[in-house]
Amino acid sequence: MDFKAFSLKVIILSSGILLALLMLTKTYSAGGYQMVSLLLSIAIAVLCYILLRTITSTNTELSRFLEAARHADFSQRFEMKKMGTGFTELGATFDQILKQFQAERASQDEILKHLKAIIENVPVPLISVQPNQQVTLWNHAARRLFGNHKVQWLSDFNLLGMEVGNLLTAAQSGNKELVQLQLDGMNLQLSVSV
Repeated sequence: MDFKAFSLKVIILSSGILLALLMLTKTYSAGGYQMVSLLLSIAIAVLCYILLRTITSTNTELSRFLEAARHADFSQRFEMKKMGTGFTELGATFDQILKQFQAERASQDEILKHLKAIIENVPVPLISVQPNQQVTLWNHAARRLFGNHKVQWLSDFNLLGMEVGNLLTAAQSGNKELVQLQLDGMNLQLSVSV
């Protein structure tokens, strides 16, 4: 990228500030040049403001890009033509990176949607139990298994008269058990894999 315009602007502004400071020192030490000293002080203040604005605008755009990337805000665009040649390319690169993030997010969302559809349509009831004993019914088969009964916690199995809650609490990884249970007047066999 070509940052010559930006670098040149910073060098010119810094040189102008330095030159104005030298001249202010000379006029101040010579005495009797109050009006020139005042004009030089104003010129230094203006040059410092322009230099600061030039540098902070770059930092602002960079921080805006990083915030957009962090929060996945793909609506941001970076038009930096007014800042010089190299910044137009920098803005285009920022836009391109955000578009790439957006494409990857869309691809991941599509994969996630596909996996959710597969899990939802598996004929085997899929149930998970979190360490805090919260139960998640992952698919239609699991929700159909329990019908109108609300199962959100491991203790809810015991309220339904099932020993599954106790079995899951005592189960170790890799074990497989066959459990007999009665739900809504029907005798069911439930294979529990941990």
